[in-house]
Amino acid sequence: MIFDVKFPIYGFEDVSKVSIEKLEDGFAKLKSEDGKKFVFTMLNPYVICKNYEFDLPISYKALLDVTMSSNIEIYNILMLNSKIEETTINMLAPVILNYDNKTMAQIILDPSQYPFYNPTEKIITFLKQLENNAE
Repeated sequence: MIFDVKFPIYGFEDVSKVSIEKLEDGFAKLKSEDGKKFVFTMLNPYVICKNYEFDLPISYKALLDVTMSSNIEIYNILMLNSKIEETTINMLAPVILNYDNKTMAQIILDPSQYPFYNPTEKIITFLKQLENNAE
């Protein structure tokens, strides 16, 4: 599925179209379809962090035409490592996908408003929390 980039992915400002390939267990691949070539692996944050939340700024709601009934998904970009303990997730820069109009944007959250999120949070931290909550 191809999406129009309404607000650029940090470091890839010349990309205007991306494709999304959903994988298993909340994972997806984000691939550029023009501009600089890249492929990012992303994860739906709610798979590992049930209480992940942030306010979607009004400007982004307007840019993506997001309403209460919009079919949107949120992902965070992973920095994969051969050891799961070293794989990180950027919780401060969610990717918002609006499936209704095939638009997307990456939001850079203000760390002073979200001091509990980290751009390089080790994914193992969340997996341990899930394991502890299941006990």
